[in-house]
Amino acid sequence: MGREAGPDESRRTRPSLGPVPCFPGRRTAVVLRSPVSAATPPRQASVGTAEGDMAAAAKEVDMKKMELMKEVRAHQVAIGELNNLPPSRAAYQKTCNIFFRKDITSPVASQQKQLDIAKAKLQKLDQA
Repeated sequence: MGREAGPDESRRTRPSLGPVPCFPGRRTAVVLRSPVSAATPPRQASVGTAEGDMAAAAKEVDMKKMELMKEVRAHQVAIGELNNLPPSRAAYQKTCNIFFRKDITSPVASQQKQLDIAKAKLQKLDQA
């Protein structure tokens, strides 16, 4: 019981919860917080007003726009990379869960089609 703590035993740590002070010779109550509850902010009660609903809808539309812009950019990059390959080079195109070896024109056309669809969705969101 009369054991003294060494210099590296003065603070014990838990990997996910951070440092927990430990006082040798004293019995102390330690309140453990889960990492999820410590990281999440407290929830605010929803008022249910029209302004709050409109703000939430506007935020959701902005998130969809950002996702669509990322998708458009990814398709543009893929088209650019495929266009830089020599025409004699083969590329693999994924259809469902199977990859098929094809010439460059087929994957470029597929990426261009997906790009046009994503741009149409983005334009539709902008008009709404």
